[in-house]
Amino acid sequence: MTHRPHSLLATIAAVFAASTLSAFSAGCGPDYPNCDNDDQCHEGEFCVNHQCQDCRTNADCPTGQQCNAGACSPIDGYCDANTPCPDGQECANNRCRAIETPQCTDTTPCPAGQECVGGHCNSIPGYCDATIACPANQRCENNHCVDMCSYTSAYFEFDSHAMTSDARTAVQASYTCTHERNPSGLTLTGHADPRGTEEYNLVLSENRARGVERYLHSLGFRGSFNVVGRGEEMATGSDEDSWARDRRVDVE
Repeated sequence: MTHRPHSLLATIAAVFAASTLSAFSAGCGPDYPNCDNDDQCHEGEFCVNHQCQDCRTNADCPTGQQCNAGACSPIDGYCDANTPCPDGQECANNRCRAIETPQCTDTTPCPAGQECVGGHCNSIPGYCDATIACPANQRCENNHCVDMCSYTSAYFEFDSHAMTSDARTAVQASYTCTHERNPSGLTLTGHADPRGTEEYNLVLSENRARGVERYLHSLGFRGSFNVVGRGEEMATGSDEDSWARDRRVDVE
């Protein structure tokens, strides 16, 4: 009986063991397209949620395509230097859009209150005219809405026509408003609280209005004045706090 050399038997055993192990390993791995990692997918594929897919993110797709449910698909309306848009469309931010017809040109102006910007009519901020009114706190000046200022009444101490610092501040505010509105004249109406005789209060209220007139002149106002003393005629107060509101000069 002939005996094989020991080395030959060892080689045959090693080959058999390797083949058996390879077959066993292949049988235990997931069947394509199932996977545990990218190495178990075809070249250029990715293992996503244990499935071999064409892409994992948009970056895995060619230009002009996007990753949708693991597959690269064309982006609707995509355009670039190599992918032009159809006739009648233009490329903006890599998307095709219809070419808009200009609303205005040098020979086709916009309606009143609008201006032509890039071929389109846009509303002019703050525009006003006979048909386009300004908000309640603004007035229309040279077809533009500007803030309206309001005149401030000056208040006086009891039985006095001397101007306090608060009264001067109020008149200065009225002077600023006067310059903004540039009126030709102002009406200064003096008032008094109900204490004292009617005749005395008429004189006192007019003296208060005259004091405001002189102070406005000192500030630089050169328009005309209509000075009126109403005395206690418009008084509504019944105690010291409310009487204080009766002792004033209104500027209109």
